Amino acid sequence: MRAVRHPKCPVCRHGLPNTSIRALSTEQTIAALPAICHHCSSSMLRGSLRAHEEVCLRAPVRCAANGRCRWMGPRAEQDAHEATCVWGRAEAPSVRIRCRSCRTRMEVKLKCTGKALKLECPNPECGIMLLVPLNIIERA
Repeated sequence: MRAVRHPKCPVCRHGLPNTSIRALSTEQTIAALPAICHHCSSSMLRGSLRAHEEVCLRAPVRCAANGRCRWMGPRAEQDAHEATCVWGRAEAPSVRIRCRSCRTRMEVKLKCTGKALKLECPNPECGIMLLVPLNIIERA
C-alpha cells in the first residue's frame, strides 16, 4: 500500500499545508473590478456586489409563506404583498359560515391548495370540504 501523499510545492517540492492557500493580492484586484447589479443595473465594485444584491429593491424574492403562496416579485413590493397575502399570516384566516351538510354555524379556517381554497368543517361527524377556485375570490 502507498502512503498518503500530502500536497507539495511544484517548484521546490516543500510540503504545503492541508488548508487552502489564498492569493490575497488577486482577491483584492478582483474585488476592485467594476460590476453591474443583475437586477437594477447599478454599477459598483465587484467586492460589494454580493452585499448589494442581498438588499437590492429590484431583486426577485418569494413570499414569506413559501410553499403556500406562489407570489414572486421585487423586494420593494414584498412588504405590500405580505400585508395582504392570505397565506403569509401567522394564522390562517377564518370565516364564519353555516355548514350545508350539518347546518351548524362555525368558524372555518381557510387553507390554500395551490389553485383553490379548501374550506373544512371542524365537525368530525360532518367532515365536509368545499374547494373554491382562487379566481372567483375577492380579497379586501
